[in-house]
This record gives sequence, C-alpha cells and structure tokens, in this order.
Amino acid sequence: MVVAEAGVGTTIDHRYMLRREIAHGAMGRVFEARHLFTGRSVAIKLLHPGSSEPLRERLLREIRVLGAVRHPNIVEVLDAGTIAGEPYLAMEMLEGRTLDGILTARRTLSVADTVHIGRQVCEALAFAHVCGFAHRDIKPSNVFVARTAYGEEVVKIVDFGIAALEDAPKAAGGSKLTQSGEVLGTPEYMAPEQLLAKDDIDARCDIYAVGVLLYECLTGQVPFTGNYPEVLLKVAQAAKAPSPRSIRPDLDPGLSAAIERALARAPSDRFPSVSAFARAFVGACAMPPGRSLLVGVPPPVPARPAAGRRHAPVDPAAAVAAPDPVALAPTPPRPRVQEDPGAQRRRYARAPYVTPVRIVSGDQSTLDGRSEDISEGGMLVITPRPCNDGEKVHVRFASPTGGHIVVVLCISRWVRMARDGKGAVGLEFVELAQHVRVSIAEHVRLMSAPPRG
Repeated sequence: MVVAEAGVGTTIDHRYMLRREIAHGAMGRVFEARHLFTGRSVAIKLLHPGSSEPLRERLLREIRVLGAVRHPNIVEVLDAGTIAGEPYLAMEMLEGRTLDGILTARRTLSVADTVHIGRQVCEALAFAHVCGFAHRDIKPSNVFVARTAYGEEVVKIVDFGIAALEDAPKAAGGSKLTQSGEVLGTPEYMAPEQLLAKDDIDARCDIYAVGVLLYECLTGQVPFTGNYPEVLLKVAQAAKAPSPRSIRPDLDPGLSAAIERALARAPSDRFPSVSAFARAFVGACAMPPGRSLLVGVPPPVPARPAAGRRHAPVDPAAAVAAPDPVALAPTPPRPRVQEDPGAQRRRYARAPYVTPVRIVSGDQSTLDGRSEDISEGGMLVITPRPCNDGEKVHVRFASPTGGHIVVVLCISRWVRMARDGKGAVGLEFVELAQHVRVSIAEHVRLMSAPPRG
C-alpha cells in the first residue's frame, strides 16, 4: 500500500487502521486510527500524495521536535515511521475543540477563560524554549482545548511543522528548514521580524504571537488584519498595536499593559521570556488556577490527577510561576457559558466532535467546513463563509464511531459571523437514520462516561 491509497479502512504500517478523517489541509490529512494490538485510538498525520520535499521535511521536523519536547500541554507523539518512503506521525487522540472554533462560535472569551488558556500555552512554550525550540506558528487553530478521561480540561499546542532550533543556523554542518528570506506562518499572528523574514528570529516571536492570541480572545479582533502585504504595511506604519482597552474598556489596566508589551515591535522591548509574560498577565488578574468549560462538556466526576502520571521535567527557572494563593481573594465558581443561541433549546447531550463536513444547499452549491460538536439533535459546524439562516441543507460527514460517510438532512437554526468572515452554523437534524443516531449516541456516551479504575 502507498500513501496515495490511504483512506478509511486502510491499515498503516501493519498496526494502525484508519477509522475516520479528522482534518485535511495544505500539508496533508489527519485520521483517527485504532492500534490493532492495543486498541488505543490515535491521530495519524499523513502527507498528501506527491507532496514536495519541503513539506516532507516539515513533517520530519515535527516528528523530531515532538519527540524532544514532552510536556502535558503539548500534543504527545506516540510513534512514527514511513510508508513507501513517505513519513507518517502517530499522536495522542485529542477530544475537544480548537480555540479557533471556540472563538468563531463565541467571538470573545471572559478574562478567566483567556487566562486559563494563556497560562497553559505559556507553560508549554516555556518548556519548548528551554529545549531550544521556537514554535513560530502560534494561532487559535494550533491551540486545542481538550478534555481528558479524568474530567480535566487541558490546553494542548499542536502543529510544530515550522518549529525551529534557535541555534540551527549556527550549527556546523546543519541544514535550515527554510531558505533565507522565506516567510512561514500566519501573517496576523507573526511578529514584525517574521514578517520581514529576518534570519535572527528567536523565541520572542512566540511571545508576540501569544500576545495576539490573548488580544483576540478578549476583544474579538487581532491588532492588524489582512493578508501578508496588508499586515506588513500596517505594522510598518503603526507606532504600536492598538491597546486592548481601546476596544474593551473594562479590562484591567495591568492585563492590557502586559499584552501591549508582548506586542512591542522590537523583540528587545517585549518580555525577556514567555514565563515573564505569563507572570505579568496572571498577576494582573490576581486569579488562581481554575476550571473552565470551554470544551462544552461538563466533567463526569470531580477532576483528579491520574495515578502515576509522569510529567516531563521542567527547569524551575523557566517554569511559569503561579500566583501566591494566600494573596488572592476567593474566586466564586464560574457559571457555564452559553455556547450558542440554541443552547436553551437542546434536548440531547452533546460532545466535542471534529471532522470535515460538506454542506450541500438546494441549488447543489457546496460549502466545506468542519464540525466542532455533535448530538442526536444536531451539530455545530465552522465554515469559511456562512450559509443562510433557516435553510434546509444536506450535510455529509463521517459517523463518529464507524467512520463511514453519511448524508443527513438538516436545517440551519442559527448563524454567527466571526471577525475573519467565517461562520459558526448551528444545524438541526431533520432526518436521522437509526444507525447514525446510534453512532452519535454512543460517541456522546463514551465522551461523558466516568473514568475507569
């Protein structure tokens, strides 16, 4: 078997059977797979057939980075290998939602939820930086909010495909992943030195990207919008990024100031480390670590650490300092945030479920997107543009437990626009075959079941 033939039902490397497609992009495809010997669900990343050598090298780079950087807030690599000479990557299977999907549905987050995400992103990056790696592509779609089998909500950083060793250009005989002057990343989250394709880019570009991430979580906007030349021009013309408080005046001045410093044009004017940035924005909020319900599924049991769980060692000097709990006033439990306008109408329990979705309108026009969650009553879908509110459509997606493709008649109950033109669409199932209903119910049950042991 060659990579070009890989699809649902295919066995990879004699031990991973592909069950359903989770995502596809410019670099390749990601499948949920089952290990034939252990039965464990994993995520398998494969390149597209005929991928270029730079894309192949990026996947190999991601494999090496994830093997070297082991941290609770970084997606875990489980295995890797080659098929007909093409590499593949096996990672832990994450159940939850991307921050990109959460922001598309909600537009903004509370300060508490923003700090909850930001702190964990910084903890992961602090460890990666100690190991000598800069991520270079921090953005909402690369931040995953997952719920573990123990009812804990944990933030995971994914996609280290363009990560780089800070001293790689200086290494004797070492090869650079990119050529001098090449721009990699997403312009709206790229530091000025990345936009200018400078050769001396270091971990401080990640501080800038996290600043943009928090800025967007709190305001629903990014400091500078547009494609690469548009963002480059705006950054060049602006003395500094607009203050978050100019958009959301209720923000704490210290929190706003911390984000503004992270967004400084010159790397030397930013925080000296991502840990220092985390201490600044956490300290400004005087907020203890707290639980969140960003994933949208309440934990089945009180959160508790997994027995015998081992964490990667962290340099105490580089770890993110937690605020002194004695100095903090008690924080009341946060109410569950309403996910969408249809939340009050729900009759069925729902669970996170990410898979590619195709929406077919009555005129046969198509709209490709991805689901974020599912229930027996419907699903939440993120699309590059909105469909019509109240429209009857057919939706094509992979069933949660079987992975086979199904087509379901739905009605668009609500549509919400995001800042970048994307749409969050609440679809209600009109006609649902029994085997599809059983598959969805089983998925929701498994996601809500208490942990064993």
